[in-house]
Amino acid sequence: MDKCVDRLVQLAKNSGVFFGSEVIRSIANLCGKEFIDVWNYIYKLSPSIESQQISKPQKVAKSAPCWRCPVCGKEFNNPRTAMNHILYLSRQGDASHRELYIKLKNEASASGKKFLELITEKCICSST
Repeated sequence: MDKCVDRLVQLAKNSGVFFGSEVIRSIANLCGKEFIDVWNYIYKLSPSIESQQISKPQKVAKSAPCWRCPVCGKEFNNPRTAMNHILYLSRQGDASHRELYIKLKNEASASGKKFLELITEKCICSST
């Protein structure tokens, strides 16, 4: 195009500005060019601009432990909330949560552990 547009596009690209219509209109006004001409010029440059502006998705590492309901897969921040979830849904008549509750309750009775301790051990999320 011309040096003015090139310089302002490079400046905007370096500052990480999103090339929306307001930015393109400003560049066109500052350089005395038509909006559509600047738009088309930037559109031709768009693969290099987009690759700089769009970051690659990164895996989010969980730092805090979590507890997952083995029946429905819902995650909780602490084992007590997971226990309350299982108890609530088993009392509401959900058959799979009721079955899990009975299984864990029998296992807790047989091992001499508390129900919450068993949930803390059995329902912790895997690190993967």
